[in-house]
Parts: sequence; C-alpha cells; structure tokens
Amino acid sequence: MSDEDWITLHNQQTIAASVMLGIFARHTHLVILSYWGICLLHACIYFGDGCDFYYNSEVFHWQFADTPCGQTVGFWLDFIFGCTICCVVLFLDFLCLIIMKKNNRIIAGAMQSEEISRRSRREAQFMIQACCTGVLFTLMLFSFHYLSRIVTGVWAVAATTTLMWELAHLGDGIILFAFNNELRKVNHTPVTVSSGTKRF
Repeated sequence: MSDEDWITLHNQQTIAASVMLGIFARHTHLVILSYWGICLLHACIYFGDGCDFYYNSEVFHWQFADTPCGQTVGFWLDFIFGCTICCVVLFLDFLCLIIMKKNNRIIAGAMQSEEISRRSRREAQFMIQACCTGVLFTLMLFSFHYLSRIVTGVWAVAATTTLMWELAHLGDGIILFAFNNELRKVNHTPVTVSSGTKRF
C-alpha cells in the first residue's frame, strides 16, 4: 500500500482507539504516541535490504521486491496487518456504540427523549461510516493482493492496483461527506481578492 493508504488506516485506528479510551480513561495521548511509533517503525521496514516497494512503469503496477523480505512484507505487513487494522477499527467502533447505547439509557432521565434519539441517530451514523470505510479499504487490499494476480494485461493490473487505491481514497471522501451533514451544508462561495490599483 502507498503511504497515503497507511496514513488513512492508522488514522482510522487512532480515532477508534481514542474514542474507546475516552470512554474508559484519560490516556489518549499515550495511544496517539504509540501509533506514531508504530507508523515510524512501519516506514523503517522498507529501508531494509531487499524490502523494496516500488512502481514498475513497464507494467503500471506497484510491486514488492521479489525477495523473501519483499514477499514477507507484502503479505504479512501490507495485506494481513492492513486487514487486521480494519477489523480492529470495526470492533472498537462497534464496542463504542454498545457502550454509548448503554450510557444513553443511564442518562435518559436527565435528557429529553428527542435529544436522546438525535444522539442515537448520530452514533449509528458514525458506526455505519466506520464500517463503510473499513470495508472499502479491505476491498482495496483484496484487489491489490489477489485480483491483480488473477487478471491479465497491463491495464487490468493497473486498474486492480493503482486505480483501486485512488478509488478507495475517493470513496473515503464520499463516505465522509455522505454521513456528515455539517460538511454537506458548508457553503463554498468563491472569494474575490481585490488588489486595488495593482494588477497581477
């Protein structure tokens, strides 16, 4: 996966873990620091001898080095670890949703029922958003590691690797806007900058 993919996956996991820790404890900064450490270690692996990950312009395909280290990193670190992150994020989000629902019942007496239902809808939206993002990136990993080996032809391989990465990031942005009314309501009006008497 590209650096952008790993940043996205680690970001999703950090958010899920931070929300989870916010429910139980006040150690969010430790979680964030530990994930930064994991990300740095993750990046350092590719500097090892024979652990290359590069773009092969002859076949329009991102490839791991054809060495034992490259193949191990490709399967275990890229595919298995990436899918594990998606599953952990889904599990933490689901667990948070259960805990929030339980807390909603506890504080129901202090809040009006309309406020509780609005809060419950919002929590459900976040859960569905997290599930969609997790499934999207898992499908992208599956396409890169398995579909690209099944298809033939340079363009088919490019579509199941590079294009799928780009579509996954596009889909992540679409999911973000689809589940967040606040982002959809932002009015993007063009801004005109007047330079006075100067011309540019």
